[in-house]
Amino acid sequence: MQTCVKVYHIKGDFCLFLKGIKYFCTFNNRLLEMKKEKFFGYVGWVGMCTSILMYVFYFPQIQENLNGNKGSFIQPFMAGINCTLWVCYGLFKEKRDLPLVLANSPGVIFGFFAAFTAL
Repeated sequence: MQTCVKVYHIKGDFCLFLKGIKYFCTFNNRLLEMKKEKFFGYVGWVGMCTSILMYVFYFPQIQENLNGNKGSFIQPFMAGINCTLWVCYGLFKEKRDLPLVLANSPGVIFGFFAAFTAL
C-alpha cells in the first residue's frame, strides 16, 4: 500500500493519478506566477514612461511663465515635493527601486522649475 494522504491509504494507479494532479497544479501555479510577474513588469515600465512624459509636459507651462503669463505656483511645487519624496524612497529603501526613481526624477526638476518660474 502507498500513502497519498496521511489519513487515506490508496492502492496503485489512483495514487499516481493524485500525485500527478498535485504536480500539475504546482506547475500551473508557477506558470501563472511567472505570467503575473512579467505582466506587472510591463505595467511598471509603461507607468514609468507615462510618469516621465507627464513631467516633461511641464515645458509649455515653464515657457508661458518665462514669457510673462504666470501660471499656478502650488500645483507644480507640490508635484516637486511629491516626486522628491518618491525618489528618496526609491533610493534609500533596502532594495532600490530604479524604475520608481527614474519615473519621478524629471518631476523633481521640472516641477520645481515650473513652480519657481511662476513666481
